[in-house]
Amino acid sequence: MGLSIKNEEVERKVRRLAEATGLGVTEAIDEAVTEKLARVEKATEAEVQAKLKALDAIIEKYGPFPRLDQKAIDDELYDEHGLPR
Repeated sequence: MGLSIKNEEVERKVRRLAEATGLGVTEAIDEAVTEKLARVEKATEAEVQAKLKALDAIIEKYGPFPRLDQKAIDDELYDEHGLPR
């Protein structure tokens, strides 16, 4: 399986990275992609944790969410003939 890099600047950067690290081109790309992927996944996990923390703060401030009662919801949305209100 192969990749074709059609951007001269990207190819130059990859070759510079390979030379600077003493790695082959494939190994340099693998290392760079692995490091970038780890940073992206870590950032994504941090975003999830921040959202969970915000949700916990809302629950703490307003209390737990009430249980949904489907019949009450249906009664609110539809009249006695089953038509939308």
